[in-house]
Amino acid sequence: MLNGFIRYYQYRDNECSLDINWPFFRYFFHYSLFVLWLGAWSVLHSSVDSVFQKKPAHADNLCKIFKEYPAWYSAAKQSSHRWSIPIPLMMAVIRHESSFDAYAKPNVHPKKTYNSAYGYAQAKKTTWQDYVTKKPKHRQYSRANFKDAIDFVGWYLNKSRQINHLKSESAARMYVTYHEGWRGYMKQSWRKNKMLLKTANKVAVTCQKYRNQLKLCARSSQDEKYK
Repeated sequence: MLNGFIRYYQYRDNECSLDINWPFFRYFFHYSLFVLWLGAWSVLHSSVDSVFQKKPAHADNLCKIFKEYPAWYSAAKQSSHRWSIPIPLMMAVIRHESSFDAYAKPNVHPKKTYNSAYGYAQAKKTTWQDYVTKKPKHRQYSRANFKDAIDFVGWYLNKSRQINHLKSESAARMYVTYHEGWRGYMKQSWRKNKMLLKTANKVAVTCQKYRNQLKLCARSSQDEKYK
């Protein structure tokens, strides 16, 4: 019965080949390979777009950042909707944490405790794993992927707002919780950390600047995608 469809193990030059006579099997086989190739290409293309990117040429101008990397705006908008955290605040945190360097690592003195912070958001390994465990398992998540990183920032700041009872408008305090952690913020020891307070104020200034720039993006954008 099967002889009319498939001849198994036809040896040619010491190779075992499968000679398929029925066109359906050939077309189905080639179609399956095409689908697999297309899926692999999509994943690779997405990874290249999201991960292997240079720093923005104009890191202090949000309109130019999103113009250079439109996918970043889409990712920031999705995260903002998901966690109810303003785009300017999330972008300001990343600006001062990593300067938009996908592979950024903290400068740690050899004698000091190991710091596992990494990527755009400078997320620590344990906190990142806590975030990932709540995500769908259909793919890998990377701290060097901007879409994943900004969603992490939105998730963390949303938790900070709930745990530390803060408002999103308080950019400086939100950054302090991001830097010190939820328990660290409650201890209030950060009040004596002049360097941290200085950086927190810079984040607040950048956040306000980004907010004003985003409004200009909306006014000047013809496709209204920023509105």
